[in-house]
Amino acid sequence: MATDLLLTDEVAERYGVTTKTVRRWCKLGYLPGARKLAPDRRAPWVIPPEALEGFVPPSAGRPQQKDDD
Repeated sequence: MATDLLLTDEVAERYGVTTKTVRRWCKLGYLPGARKLAPDRRAPWVIPPEALEGFVPPSAGRPQQKDDD
């Protein structure tokens, strides 16, 4: 059974973020099964729809530091 893979711009639109953010999520492994179509640096990423099931985007910005007081 073939699945229709999503492109970064489709995922970006769905979550209200930039395509750069989606590429970063792919690179960091937040979207399981996401892969580049070629080894070229400019090759597009494709994301299986299953990777978005239950996906909660990470919060924007740097993680907050714990206060040691």
